[in-house]
Amino acid sequence: MYGVSVNIVETDAVEELKKEKRIEVLGLVLLLSLLIWRLIEYNMRRYAKDNKRDLPGWVKRRTYKPTAFMLMTSFQYLMILKIGEHRRLNKPLTQNQREYLRALGLNGQIFTKPGG
Repeated sequence: MYGVSVNIVETDAVEELKKEKRIEVLGLVLLLSLLIWRLIEYNMRRYAKDNKRDLPGWVKRRTYKPTAFMLMTSFQYLMILKIGEHRRLNKPLTQNQREYLRALGLNGQIFTKPGG
């Protein structure tokens, strides 16, 4: 019923190479981001198992199998304000955010003191 017509326009071989290269690079970026996503989950779950501690889950529940999505939604509205050379957070970290950072072996200063 609904159809989509696609007109393929022949282009210069150089332009085609550029597009293919861009697609390849995009694929590599996506692959790298998925590897990092999985590494975050692995480290949080290993922390929970090794320390026999549950971590924040959904709707005030605790879990031994946190996901990277849970972590990312926890930090969704966190903003870093840079005033001159100083950085600060728009509001203090919540208890859940601090627990996630602890599970990853990090502290809240990673947001305000880059490289430190």
